Amino acid sequence: MDTKKDLTRLRKKLDELLHLRSALALASWDQEVNMPPAAAESRAAMTAYLSGEYHTKLLALDENGLLTGLDAARRNHTLKPRGAAMIRELMRDYTLAAKLPMAFVIEFAELTSRAQHIWAEARSKNDFPLFRPWLEKIVKLSRIKAELLGGNRPYDTLIDTFEPGMTSEELSITFVELRDALVTLVGKIRANKTKIPKGPTGTSPIADQKSFLDFINLKMGFDAQAGRLDPSTHPFTNGAHPTDVRITTRYNEKDLWTSVGSDIHELGHALYEQGLPVKETGTPLAEAVSLGVHESQSRFWENMVGRNKNTWEFLYPEMRKRFPAFRKYGLDDWYRHLHAVTPTLIRTESDEVTYNLHIIIRFEIEKELIEGSIGIKDLPEIWNQKVRDYLGIRVPDDAHGVLQDVHWSGGMIGYFPTYTLGNLYSAQLHEAIRKDMPDFDKKLAKGNFLPIRDWLREKIHRHGRFYSAPELMRRATGSSLSVAPFAAYLTEKYSDLYDL
Repeated sequence: MDTKKDLTRLRKKLDELLHLRSALALASWDQEVNMPPAAAESRAAMTAYLSGEYHTKLLALDENGLLTGLDAARRNHTLKPRGAAMIRELMRDYTLAAKLPMAFVIEFAELTSRAQHIWAEARSKNDFPLFRPWLEKIVKLSRIKAELLGGNRPYDTLIDTFEPGMTSEELSITFVELRDALVTLVGKIRANKTKIPKGPTGTSPIADQKSFLDFINLKMGFDAQAGRLDPSTHPFTNGAHPTDVRITTRYNEKDLWTSVGSDIHELGHALYEQGLPVKETGTPLAEAVSLGVHESQSRFWENMVGRNKNTWEFLYPEMRKRFPAFRKYGLDDWYRHLHAVTPTLIRTESDEVTYNLHIIIRFEIEKELIEGSIGIKDLPEIWNQKVRDYLGIRVPDDAHGVLQDVHWSGGMIGYFPTYTLGNLYSAQLHEAIRKDMPDFDKKLAKGNFLPIRDWLREKIHRHGRFYSAPELMRRATGSSLSVAPFAAYLTEKYSDLYDL
């Protein structure tokens, strides 16, 4: 066996996979941003075809024993560390893919592509019955997928595709600890009589908002030559190559934070994608290690940077120039407004304190969906009751309830828990960067965001999938997954804001 030649052959095959993955990513982005409604059927067919081709070429990595031979070399410790890590991760991807028949891959891809279009229509019309049969098919195929992939617990199998090694049992333990800490803090805030200012009155034209977001993204380190910003129904980040990263936001002329908060959140994802090693593109070493770690980047930028008062010491004068509504509205009021703890119906618009209660609701629902203990026809009622129980508010319609998220229409059952993992990881990163960077707040106040991006690039981005997610976070923060730093971060910040 000539290991060097085999690695060269493998990289050529990986380049072919990269081209297909890039095409699928571009088609997915276009579907949400530009695609005319009448193209939904043809786009679904194209997506299904490309997904089938990708699956075929992924399985072809072991043509003539190429991948398994290199894996044997890895296990015999004859590969260099980065090569060994690449083969380890490719074997995981290959092994999972080999368990899924081609017909299933094509069917699932076509179904979810079409379902996302139906979901968007159902949401706009507040029509859950329109989406229900599609969700029934997705849940059915997700159960089949879990069965094909193996494992004793179907929901754990689905979680593992997004957060390798994580289980619903571990999540449940973590979520109970977090829920108890949040309930205690929310109770103290609700009992407090401190009034938080409302936002400024007036409108902020969308064109001006877009210009302001471009300004923010440039200052925070987004390479506009390797990415772009567009509007979409549900904000997202998309990209298969560090030189082509697409982010989206949504706009509200009466609430500037809707676009700013979403943009900075997606910017965190985009900086991760742009920070992956270009020379390793096409291999697992240039891919994010898990969605929990990916979410840690977006939540870090949205909350630890985007909601930090020092950041607004820098951004507020610029905002006042661009938006007349803010010229008679003070920075202190804006900062306090960004930290109003008010349970809301929409997850992406919720505050830091109650956000994770939204995730716990979804975690519990989709776990029971996959296990078959609840029916899809009952979802709106179950959803609405959990919102009343956890957040204390009434859901007026399904568009503000069970139809608000794109994830299930895209077949991403098992994804939601990674949002809370990201919050916990973000607090650990925040704690660690402040130790390494004592002038963190001063940098924010001067608009000097690049050293912060570069710290994350050094600790997280450049490693790709070289380490597992738990190992990567231990190396970056010095500790394992823990609720404590996040609980301490919230308690300290909101005790000061609410005089607790």
